[in-house]
Amino acid sequence: MPVAIVARSPRSTVLCLALAGLTTACGKAAAPAPTGRPPAVVSVATAEAVDVPLYIDEIGRCVATEVVAVQPRVSGQVVEVLVKDGQDVEEDATLFRIDPRPYDAALAQAKAREAVADAAAKESRTAVATAQARVGSARSRLLETKAKIDATRAGIDEMTADVEAADAEVARAEDDLARFEKVSPAGGVSGQELDRARTAARGARARAAAARTRRVATEAQVREVEAAVATAQDGILEAESLATEAAARVVSADAEVERAKATVAAAQLDVDFCTVKAPIAGRAGRRLVDKGNIVAAGAVTLITLQRHDPLYAEFSVTEDDLTRVQSRTGGRPLTVEVILPDEAGPPRTGPLTFVDNAVDPATGTVRLRASLSNPDHRFWPGRFVKVRLVLETLKGAVLVPASAPMATAQGVMMIVVTPEQKADIRPVALGQRHGDRVVVTQGVDAGDRVVVAGQLGAMSGATLVIEAPPQTPTGSPGAAPPGGAGMGR
Repeated sequence: MPVAIVARSPRSTVLCLALAGLTTACGKAAAPAPTGRPPAVVSVATAEAVDVPLYIDEIGRCVATEVVAVQPRVSGQVVEVLVKDGQDVEEDATLFRIDPRPYDAALAQAKAREAVADAAAKESRTAVATAQARVGSARSRLLETKAKIDATRAGIDEMTADVEAADAEVARAEDDLARFEKVSPAGGVSGQELDRARTAARGARARAAAARTRRVATEAQVREVEAAVATAQDGILEAESLATEAAARVVSADAEVERAKATVAAAQLDVDFCTVKAPIAGRAGRRLVDKGNIVAAGAVTLITLQRHDPLYAEFSVTEDDLTRVQSRTGGRPLTVEVILPDEAGPPRTGPLTFVDNAVDPATGTVRLRASLSNPDHRFWPGRFVKVRLVLETLKGAVLVPASAPMATAQGVMMIVVTPEQKADIRPVALGQRHGDRVVVTQGVDAGDRVVVAGQLGAMSGATLVIEAPPQTPTGSPGAAPPGGAGMGR
């Protein structure tokens, strides 16, 4: 009687054939071997349509956003150290103090020179005011003298008229006297009338002489006033010259005051620089100078500060991937996911903020940078990180388990289970991997059942026996950490 053997796997088939051979060798009647290939036992999964990101995975390094080597700006002895190694400091926090006494003395000297210069400037301004007053006084005297000249010249004209009138009177009196003297011998004029004529002539001559004397005196007075005008004009010129010199001294004194103020400001800066403050908020490194050391300005680093929040994640992409990045950076910044190699938690995300302006000819890569919020100091400058640059989101991408594709000589294949539960071997095109699943861009549709285990026992068109797949955790498409295996890049 024939015995039906149901083969559950290639291993069970080989076992049954071995048992049949042993039965024949023992001389017992054996059932004839079944004809045809037994059904292959496989595990299947259903292809799903899911929105998944298109990304580039790289290895990057954390970089501090700001790094400052704190150096002294004045020379002197360190008298106080107020920062500890590895301490978090706020901006403007006092880190070191340098002996300020020499700089305090220089500041006092500068202030004294400023006071002297300021006093000299005030004195110069007083001299200018005095000179300007002298100029005003001289101009007033000049105006008074000119007015006096005008009045005196008007008197000269009047006196000239008086002289002319007196001369006319003299001429008349002398004519009368001559006429009286001529007719006197004949007895036509009395002696008394002759005496009156002589007296009138003498009086006219005296008045004419007095008028000439007054005119001469007035002319002398005019000449004197004209000399006073010249003197007043010379006084104005002298006063104006003194005012000009005083104004020049004011300018020089003001310049000296400004120089003194600049010296005071520089000395004050030196005093302020004796207190070394943190230029940024950040974490201090190892202290490089102890109390008591003599330091020179700009010649030694006291301590290094690095800002840890925010932080940069720097990484490089190939020049081929650069084209993909450039084609997607026209709108809002791309998102970058960063995770530490030894952590399995959710990644830290931040925008892509920098793409270098040239490709490195030695490596054929270009450097990129993302900014990350780091308030918990989870990331540390200089540490390697896994970086995922998300280019875009693929809507309705077909995802299958990563164990479904098979690499063959004809390319990547995948076994799809038909409604009749037959094996349909199809060539497929794959995209990126997302955790334990992979994107299929061609050959499989959402809802298709694909073989994920037992592919070696299945042939095209063969009947399949489906068993439950092994229980393995399946991650969501977007939960795969950066730096995982990627395909189709």
